[in-house]
Amino acid sequence: MSNGKPKPTFYLTVLAVIVGLVGLAVWRFGGSVPGIGNISLDELVGIEADDADGITTVKEYTYVPATRLPDVQGTSAYAPLRDRTIRFAINVWAGWAPIIYANNGLAPGREW
Repeated sequence: MSNGKPKPTFYLTVLAVIVGLVGLAVWRFGGSVPGIGNISLDELVGIEADDADGITTVKEYTYVPATRLPDVQGTSAYAPLRDRTIRFAINVWAGWAPIIYANNGLAPGREW
């Protein structure tokens, strides 16, 4: 892949995998299901009881009007960032790994 494109062997391998998966699906599910046989539409009628109530189980609905959140009483502990350094918790989300890798570690970098 020196020119950025896959070699023909890659395409042949992908084609072989696709043909193999389609062949497996036809072999596995192509025929009738063993033990069940063919079921006619007449045999399916009456399996489930009719339900005249509709699609939901809730019979009544109570409207709740919109409400406002209470006003903020205190002040936050916000402090401006020193040296434009952002601090975040790394134990919350594993998605910070690319950022840490790009920064060459956890220490603040000056190249940004």
